[in-house]
Amino acid sequence: MRGDGGDIMLRLAPYVRARHDGPDGIHLVLDSAAGPLRLVIVVDRQPDAPGTWFVTDDGHLATRLACVARFGRLFAGQTPGPLPSTLHLSPQQKLRQVRMLCIAEGRRTGVATRRIAAGIYGERILHLSRNE
Repeated sequence: MRGDGGDIMLRLAPYVRARHDGPDGIHLVLDSAAGPLRLVIVVDRQPDAPGTWFVTDDGHLATRLACVARFGRLFAGQTPGPLPSTLHLSPQQKLRQVRMLCIAEGRRTGVATRRIAAGIYGERILHLSRNE
């Protein structure tokens, strides 16, 4: 979505769960009863520029359009509706995502690889050799 970044941010403020200001725009995770909505606001410095939706036409087009529709309903003050089924993670995918975040955070803070593994898989892994 493209806009001036001002009025839209005030209207979205009650729903913002997470925000990251990146070089490509403002990344938001919005809280809704039906689940999180993720979007990027590309700030256009022209004060009279109309809003525009950018939707990538790829193998995920149906999911992207469903998310745009959910955001439109939320923006209009309505319930956004359920998450598209393609965005639901299986229990295995959720566990993998948590583990990957733990690994990324451990590496970012300089924790040794074996200590990260021990944190994820248990202390018994420290007794294994490098080859095991």
